[in-house]
Amino acid sequence: MPQEEQDQLLESLTAHEGAGPTTPDNGGAPPPRSKPKPVSAGIDCVECGKPLVVRQGKRGPFLGCSGYPKCRHTEEAPAEVLERVTAAVPA
Repeated sequence: MPQEEQDQLLESLTAHEGAGPTTPDNGGAPPPRSKPKPVSAGIDCVECGKPLVVRQGKRGPFLGCSGYPKCRHTEEAPAEVLERVTAAVPA
């Protein structure tokens, strides 16, 4: 496609109100991800005594020590803790 046709096509596509890039230009870098703030599980770490928080991993939610990375203790998240935390967090 000749350059003139490309320019006309681009102009017609961007001439509409609100048309434009859907994400800000980050110099080719992907947009930054926002991580949800960890929610306290109401249980203390058995290794260091700091509160355990509910975290999301690639295999689902789990409890991790809020003292990470110094303390690397993790536990499977019990269903009752997940229910309590889910009910406390607004949708």
